[in-house]
Amino acid sequence: MQRNPQRIRATSDRALEKHRDNNLRRLLVAAARALNRHITAELQRRGFNGTRPGHAALLANLDFSGNSVTEVAERAQISKQAMAHLAVELEDMGIISRRHSGTDKRALTLSFTPLGTDLLRSTIVIVDQVERKLAHEIGTRSMTTLKRNLAAIVQLDE
Repeated sequence: MQRNPQRIRATSDRALEKHRDNNLRRLLVAAARALNRHITAELQRRGFNGTRPGHAALLANLDFSGNSVTEVAERAQISKQAMAHLAVELEDMGIISRRHSGTDKRALTLSFTPLGTDLLRSTIVIVDQVERKLAHEIGTRSMTTLKRNLAAIVQLDE
């Protein structure tokens, strides 16, 4: 009896896709995207109009003391050009400011404006609400374990 290579491949492809859909990397990315969409919707509801999930690439990687476009782009794992585009958008919205670095006039330092600090405070409140809701659904111990395990994954990169 001869096997049909197309049927074997189709079965193999379905198994591969099923495995891919449930692997840790895809689940973490999907969870982060869902959280960013939820945060964005809540921020808009609270009056931070114009915010979008993509802004998280800059906002989540910018220190309170400010950083260069290059540093924030590296943290977000996107190009300097893409980060510079986000910086212009967020500056136009009044959330961050861009200023030339004291040592290198070509380099820009990004920092939060007072409105940007308000946005961060709102984001923290929203994330705390999400965490409380999730802890209620999965249990406080499971939530503590989840956060500890996510922190362990982060440590893989350090």
